[in-house]
Amino acid sequence: MITHRRFPFILCILLAIAGVGHAVAAQPNAYPISNVNLRAGPGTDFPVILTVQPQAPISILGCLGDYTWCDVVFGDDRGWMRSIYLSGFYQGYYYPLRDYAPRLGYSVVSFDIDQYWGSYYRDRPFYQDRPQWAGPRSEGWVDRAVFYDRLQPYGDWVWLQGQYVWVPVNVDRQWRPYTYGRWAYTDRYGWMWTSDEPFGWATYHYGRWGFSTQVGWFWAPGSRWGPAWVSWRSSDNYLAWAPLPPSYDEDVSVNIQVETVPDYYWQVVPTGAFVSADLSRYIVRDKSRYEPILQETHPLGNVTINNNVVVNNAVSVTYVEQKTNEKVVVHQVENTPDASKAGKIEGAAVEVFRPAPDQAPKVAAPPQPKKIEEVAVKTKTRDQGAGKPSTDELLVPPEIKKPLGQASPPPPLPPQEAEAPKRGGGKQNNAKGEAQPGGPPGVQPGMAPLPPPQQAEGEQGGKQKKAKGEAQPGGPPGMQPGMAPLPPPQQAEGEQGGKQKKGGPQPGGPPGVPPGMAPLPPPQQVEGEQGGKQKKVGPQPGAPPGMQPGMAPLPPPHEAAAPTGKPEGSEKKGKKGGLGCPEGTIRLENGTCAPAHQ
Repeated sequence: MITHRRFPFILCILLAIAGVGHAVAAQPNAYPISNVNLRAGPGTDFPVILTVQPQAPISILGCLGDYTWCDVVFGDDRGWMRSIYLSGFYQGYYYPLRDYAPRLGYSVVSFDIDQYWGSYYRDRPFYQDRPQWAGPRSEGWVDRAVFYDRLQPYGDWVWLQGQYVWVPVNVDRQWRPYTYGRWAYTDRYGWMWTSDEPFGWATYHYGRWGFSTQVGWFWAPGSRWGPAWVSWRSSDNYLAWAPLPPSYDEDVSVNIQVETVPDYYWQVVPTGAFVSADLSRYIVRDKSRYEPILQETHPLGNVTINNNVVVNNAVSVTYVEQKTNEKVVVHQVENTPDASKAGKIEGAAVEVFRPAPDQAPKVAAPPQPKKIEEVAVKTKTRDQGAGKPSTDELLVPPEIKKPLGQASPPPPLPPQEAEAPKRGGGKQNNAKGEAQPGGPPGVQPGMAPLPPPQQAEGEQGGKQKKAKGEAQPGGPPGMQPGMAPLPPPQQAEGEQGGKQKKGGPQPGGPPGVPPGMAPLPPPQQVEGEQGGKQKKVGPQPGAPPGMQPGMAPLPPPHEAAAPTGKPEGSEKKGKKGGLGCPEGTIRLENGTCAPAHQ
């Protein structure tokens, strides 16, 4: 017989048993923009649970502190997806996480493999092999989050192409990666780059270097240590090396054709000076000499991986000894617990700093990320690639790239149905999208607020009979001071009154869309990134601060609410400006213009 006292205890056991292997119920708030794997952990080395198709309704429960991976529910399954493949619902619109992840207000969550797998994967075949993922990582592996706080004093972290990248500060206009330091040959790893730059222990031995026309040289973090992540070229009298460009694949990939590395990536030195301690003074910087020298070189190869060890042996030691007429010293690599001592060469020893594989990072995200516009103003290196292709697009998986001008805007929600992603699992005071004191929900320090919904799509609302530019008390959610409100629901798709054909979920709408949620975009809107025809990827000349790719610019001053408090309708439409009423209209007592025949 079950007594009242024992019933709660038994009920808890039954709920726990029922909960194993089943995801929590959650309202859809996102969709994939391409096929994407749902994995058992935040990394491409974790097992694949299943592959989710584009537009499928999913629920983002939270993301890691750097927003690269998100904890997701799809149907009865729970797992992790890379955020760059997702578009998230926020204040009535879907925004690509590739551009806006830090600004959409998602909960910051962590990953404990024992707890997570014990809750959801006990019945999976790979559960018995969890020590393979829970145990210590391979030599030289680190969590990327260890770099965020350590590199903060020497540069700026900025959100670019779906991840945080690091841009060095206090460098001159000629600065390039792998120029201030020297090459040392090691017995185990081959040629290793050593530098006394305070960030060199990280940026020359983990990750990749990219170039953006917005911020110049930037570094994308990586998890595996290597002696140098470079490509090589040579001629009879010169050696050249270049940092490997960034990659969208989190796995270590060195399968990059030397011929595809941009010309401005390369450093060229006379072969006789290759092992000089003051190598930087021999680098050819004069373009009139540099370009013909580089044209005469031929590819040697890249850094390689042998038996899970990164090796840099493309340049023959014998070749160097013949050209320099001196014996190449073979160094032994010694680990140091002090990052400031990394790169020091004492006798035959060279010191490297490698954080322990199981070292928990103090900060899971950059402590003080910067706006890309702010970094663009400060950077000194972006002119190096003038007229040349940038490499930041290499961070984007090819399957989610879409030709410019083919993407369509995502559908808006009626104001009363807009709901921002919930944070922290607690009560969401701004669940309807209201602007809170201190800025809209989800805006991180140093980030510009998201534009109001009607600006995200550049809509005008067709024939609008109400609130032309006036901020009404208790107006639509997401309203910013001085901005025009959203069109009424029936005009959300540019319709002119009558029955609402688009915008809200209709009976028999897309499967998986619950009441109160906007329908997912039609197939041509899968990307949801460009917002109409867009000829340029980056901000346009003269674009306002805070602008991101794919967003419509703020309306010109004459389209916003007038500083004097007069409604937008009191001004002439079009580009002529002025405060008089248009021809055929008269001014009413409240200052607005109305047709003369009314």
